[in-house]
Amino acid sequence: MNLFPCLCSVVFAGIAGGCTWKFFSLKEKIYQMKATETVPIQSLIESAGEIAAEIGPGGFNQLCEIKGRLLSDAPLQGELSQQPCAYYETTVTRRWEEDYEEYDQQLKRSVRRTRTGADVVSSNKRAAPCVVDDGTGRLELRLDGADLDLVQSFSRFEPGERPTGLGLQIAGFSVNIAGPRAGRRTLGYEYVERLLPLNAQVYVLGEVRDSEGPLAMRKPDDPKKKFFVTTKSEEELLRDAASSQKMFLIAAIVCALLTLLSLAGQVVVSFSSFFQR
Repeated sequence: MNLFPCLCSVVFAGIAGGCTWKFFSLKEKIYQMKATETVPIQSLIESAGEIAAEIGPGGFNQLCEIKGRLLSDAPLQGELSQQPCAYYETTVTRRWEEDYEEYDQQLKRSVRRTRTGADVVSSNKRAAPCVVDDGTGRLELRLDGADLDLVQSFSRFEPGERPTGLGLQIAGFSVNIAGPRAGRRTLGYEYVERLLPLNAQVYVLGEVRDSEGPLAMRKPDDPKKKFFVTTKSEEELLRDAASSQKMFLIAAIVCALLTLLSLAGQVVVSFSSFFQR
């Protein structure tokens, strides 16, 4: 039995399944964005106040989207860019290469080859208390559990290894690292920082409620409901999501057809082997 067509069909089926899942995920995201109303922050504050006056605090809950400037009274600074922000992620990755031996079926002997790889040697995330100001009022934004569309604020590759014990240092950022695994040669280190810049215009889709303290935009209790923060406009998001949705649909159809062709190839091979006996 030839396992290659079977392996191909499994791979293509897996890719088709993943693309199909992404297609429907984007479809749900587009639907929620179109179905969710943009509400002025002052209106949310007034509605929450009216409900609190009637039944007490903790009873207000509304899925909505808000648009405004991202502000913080205790801002952070990006570790690499030193840019003021409400949230940042810093990653340092070691790029390496190593020699290995592999049996070559054509040459019928072991050959020496080189492969490359990467290891994350440092990763750090930090968030600051922040609010969104849309001109009518300010609303606290809880970033926990949010899908953040971050802006790349720093990217640099520095070739070569660092002397043992000195670690890595760039801008105001430093980190101690262990040496590479035996047999591996360090090609260099890649520094990347991504963040949510202060004073940026943001679009936020989530749930506003006061059941856990002050009125705030946060992650919905319903796991099917989206919660994301982005510096892109709603129009840009809808356009990008629709374009990606189309690509995933095409990829899913192509991979599904390739799966069927691989299975058909296996059937043909099996029948040919049967009749040749």
